[in-house]
Amino acid sequence: MDNLANILPLHPEGHVTKSKEKPTFKLSEHLKAINRNSVVKLRINKTVTGKNYFYLETNVNNKRAREYLKFYYSNPVGKPKGRDKENLELAEKYQKNRNQKYLDEGQGINSNKLAKKIIFRDYYKYALLRTQEECNGRIDKAWNHTLLHLNKFLQKNPSYKNIPLKFVNTEYCRKFRNYLLSNLSPNSAHTYFSKFKATLNRAVQEGLIFTSPANDKTLNIKQVPTIREYLLLEEIQLLSKTHCISEQTKRAFLFACFTGLRISDLKKLTWGEIRKTELVYRQKKTNRPESLELHETALEILECQKRESGTCEANKKVFNLISNQNSREHIAKWVKLAGINKKIFWHSARHTFATLSLSSGNDIYTTSKLLGHQSVKVTEKYSNLINARKVEAIRNMPKIDL
Repeated sequence: MDNLANILPLHPEGHVTKSKEKPTFKLSEHLKAINRNSVVKLRINKTVTGKNYFYLETNVNNKRAREYLKFYYSNPVGKPKGRDKENLELAEKYQKNRNQKYLDEGQGINSNKLAKKIIFRDYYKYALLRTQEECNGRIDKAWNHTLLHLNKFLQKNPSYKNIPLKFVNTEYCRKFRNYLLSNLSPNSAHTYFSKFKATLNRAVQEGLIFTSPANDKTLNIKQVPTIREYLLLEEIQLLSKTHCISEQTKRAFLFACFTGLRISDLKKLTWGEIRKTELVYRQKKTNRPESLELHETALEILECQKRESGTCEANKKVFNLISNQNSREHIAKWVKLAGINKKIFWHSARHTFATLSLSSGNDIYTTSKLLGHQSVKVTEKYSNLINARKVEAIRNMPKIDL
């Protein structure tokens, strides 16, 4: 083996140290940085002769235009020196001038005139519909809720009601942000403002505006950790023995505690998706196919449903559920009657399934698959709940006198 002293320099005391590597200049990374907030992009192209020439590129309304500069660059890897340094500075100067010209005059962008006519609220509705089309007809409810709050905001601020997309500025964004924060929780405000930002980012992509005024870092809304309520096994047992106004709501909720199904999947669940002891279905939220081995308790609930309905035809729904609002009220009264002092909703059953899985010894990867999560990161929030229970368990252990 080579002597380390021949590879790494030594301190006077004889200790081996690793020499610090100086950061190397990469032209590709440099161009990426200067192009980030520019309409006109500075690119480099290698010709058949082996030389690297700079060019400017614009892409507006899906129309790409290039302007080749008479500046070459010989070494795209090393730090620019001599003629390379001069040519890079000249190319950046050209880019800056062309970009400013676009910003000042809207040169070559016909949609710039259109942005002066489109009212922002109308464009938001258009963005909502486009997003729905891109998601095969499915849409995040937050888009509709954001529109609802945008309308309320405009009612309170009539001077902003007819402002065109082109003239939505940082002040407009800040006022809408502050409205959300003053009327909603930080997490809800964060979600709705992200849809507002997505609308402006779409306008940038479509060439209607040059930059989004909502991307100012001072407008960011920080999310705060939320308490995810779930039920302990003894609390589930208690609920199973407690009367509920709606027996269908009760059985569906308990079924979700042992399957992790969302309310959207419970409402559309059919007998055709039950394959003996396995549940084979397609998640409504993600549109992804899933399969799940059914727990004994879940199978018992299905048997009760069969006996009561007298049918298990493939196209018939398993649970006959009422509206979400009424069923939420039924769940709240049911939980209160059982003497459980927790705010429990439909989604709490899914949280309960996740924590039961982890508490039973299943690893986070397995639990993630059972829940139908696409990423383990989404499931990690449940492991924090289990850790909190471990701390609580230690604190509840009896103390002895020493």
